[in-house]
Amino acid sequence: ISAKKPDADQCRIACEENSCVAVNIFQLGETDFMCEILQTFEGTRYATGAACYSLY
Repeated sequence: ISAKKPDADQCRIACEENSCVAVNIFQLGETDFMCEILQTFEGTRYATGAACYSLY
């Protein structure tokens, strides 16, 4: 999911629809963000451009 003004609920819904375990939210530009749907989760690491990390 990529959007100018992302809604955390959009990421959560996409996660639920894809049976994921987590979502990474990356900042692509000043007002551009992207959700990365994760099917597995082993730990956390710093990622350049990551706006936040959320488990659902």
